[in-house]
Amino acid sequence: MSSYVDRAFSLSYALRRILVAFDGSASSERGLKIALELSRMLGSEVHVIYACSNNSCNENIIKKAEILAKERGVEIISKVTKFNPEESSVSNELIKEINSKNYDLVIMGTRGKTISAEISKGSTAAGVFVNTDVSYLFIK
Repeated sequence: MSSYVDRAFSLSYALRRILVAFDGSASSERGLKIALELSRMLGSEVHVIYACSNNSCNENIIKKAEILAKERGVEIISKVTKFNPEESSVSNELIKEINSKNYDLVIMGTRGKTISAEISKGSTAAGVFVNTDVSYLFIK
């Protein structure tokens, strides 16, 4: 067996289950495309989660992820998680999902969504990263 095949086998074992945090942003779309390509190359199972507050959910966002996957011939497992913003946050919902499943890799985009975008750029990603024990790929 060649060393390339050995590395590909090891990588496919290490990246069996990938979670993509998807919010419809350009960075999350780039992250999804990377996950889909990894799935095509390695046979990884791709899960996509869209976490949104009860009053701001847009069901078309997860449909966008499903369309991207279908165009690339990859099946995904998609999930919309709605939460009460007085009781939870996007970070908390992602942490719950990551801790409840055995993901090998989490792919997240980083972008500022608050008033001070430069200060809080990637604050959701940072909050999730420090509160979970999994490998990450952050997309700018």
